[in-house]
Formats: sequence, C-alpha cells, structure tokens
Amino acid sequence: NYRYKSQSLLSSNAIGFRDFLFANDSTTFACSNDGLIKLVNNNITKTYTTKNSALQGGLVGHIEKDKNGNYWIGTVSGLNFLSSNEKNLYNHSNNSSLAVFAPLVLKDNIGNKAAIAELKVDTKNNLWISTWEPGLYRYNIDNNKLYKIILPEQKKFSYDNLALAFEEDNEGNIWIGTSNNGLYKYQYSNNSFQHFLHKADDAQSIGSNSIEDILKDRLGNIWLASENNLSVFNPTYQLIQHVLPNNTSQVTATLVAKDKTIWAADIEWIFHLDKSLVLIKKYRHQPNINPTTQKGNVWGLKESLNGEEIF
Repeated sequence: NYRYKSQSLLSSNAIGFRDFLFANDSTTFACSNDGLIKLVNNNITKTYTTKNSALQGGLVGHIEKDKNGNYWIGTVSGLNFLSSNEKNLYNHSNNSSLAVFAPLVLKDNIGNKAAIAELKVDTKNNLWISTWEPGLYRYNIDNNKLYKIILPEQKKFSYDNLALAFEEDNEGNIWIGTSNNGLYKYQYSNNSFQHFLHKADDAQSIGSNSIEDILKDRLGNIWLASENNLSVFNPTYQLIQHVLPNNTSQVTATLVAKDKTIWAADIEWIFHLDKSLVLIKKYRHQPNINPTTQKGNVWGLKESLNGEEIF
C-alpha cells in the first residue's frame, strides 16, 4: 500500500491514482493526482512533479510508451514527454518537437492548456490523443506530424463526441468509444470511419452510445463497457453479444470460475453466465441492514480452492 505517510517520496496530495504502465518486469509508472510516480521492484524510487520537473499539470491521468521507449504523459494541463533514459522531461513550451501541439491540442476554447482525456500509442507508432476541450488528434511520432481527426456523424452537443477510450484490434484498426455518440472504427487502409450506434429495436446494435472503456481480448474480440451495459463485439463478423443486456446498474465485480463460467455483480444482482455469455441464473443479494438506505454493492467475487463456493 503506497501512502504518502509511509513513502517519503510521495507528497501529501499523491493519494489518488488513475493509470499505470508496466514499463518492464521491474519498473512501473503510476499516474497520481500530484505527479508521476516511478516504482522499481515495488519500491518508489522517483517522482516527477510540477515542482521538481517540467511536468505541466500535477494531476496525471494517462501514460503511454512508444516503440522508441519514450513516454507520453497526459495531465490536466496538457501533454508531456519523458525520454527513454528518463533524463529529460519536456512540455510544448520547452521543447520544439512538442511545439506542434501548442496551437491545437494544448489550447481549449478559452485559451487555457487543455486537459488530456485519453492517450493511446498504436503499433504504427501513432499517438492518439483526445482532450476535454473536446478534440481528437493523431500524432505520427516518427514524422512529427499532427493530424486533427473529425469524426463523421457528430452530434450537435460537442461533449457527446468526446473520445473516452481507444483500442487497436488484430488488424490494426483503431476503435474509438465516445461519451454519447457510440463506437467508431478507423481503418488506416482507406482512411475511413465506420460508425456504430445503439438502436433500441436492433439486438445486434451496441448496447449503449456511451462507451466508458474498450478492451481487446486474446481472441481479438472487442469488449465495450458502458455505465449500464457490457458488450462483446466480434469485429470480424460484426456480431454483438450483450453480457448483461437488461442491467441498469454499474458492474462492480467480475470473476471467471474454474469451470469457465462467468460471475458478475452490481448494486442489486449477482449474475451467473455460461462460457457463451448466456445468463444461467441471477441472484438478488440483500440490501443494507436499514432497508430504506441504498442497497449494498458487491465489490469483490472470489472462488474457493475446491471450486464449490463463491465468496
């Protein structure tokens, strides 16, 4: 447990963490609300803050590593760069290479430095950037070229189009999840977008237009997480499976059991699904002792060693 009271290199504000990067077997970077924390063999060895480095913005939300071994750091005040040897930390005001970002990425509509909403380095060494301004960009690291991305079929309210998640599939396509305008697939081959929206009368549409996170599994399937829905999207056949199609609450715990079935829980229900993600049974768990208060969340699911109980 890394707390400022027991770790001398942590400030009293470094008590919240939003992202992690496992740089190698021994080195981990943690994004805190007061700088970037470096751990080596589970010991905190260094911190990068606004006070001891050129880091812009103490609240660090994201970190990505490119194919050259360099690190890209997104904060509440913009984009930062840490060299692979960790000797130089730059921002757009003290490094000419990053100056390309200043007119667009790092300025919002009132002239402030724009907070970074999401970062992703793809296999082509492109850095995908979204900001809370909102704006979406693709930066070719090797050529130092920045491209502004305009998603098709945008909604009038700009924050509906905010990109909250990026993922790259096995074919090299980039999937973009938005705050309230569904899912986009970007294809490098023809520089085109395909747009997926939720449709109430279409069981093969995505489960929600608000995509909170995207994950690719080992089979190449794209998992879509939203506030009240969890879906699995097969990009090859463009088939959707809704894991919890009628769920109205945020999923708080999951477990893959020894028999390959899946357990998931929310504020009211525990769900049991088979290997094909078909619901076997659901169990309503008890509320708090006072029935007038909010029901008690299940925050963890564990299976016993003999595989006969779920705790």
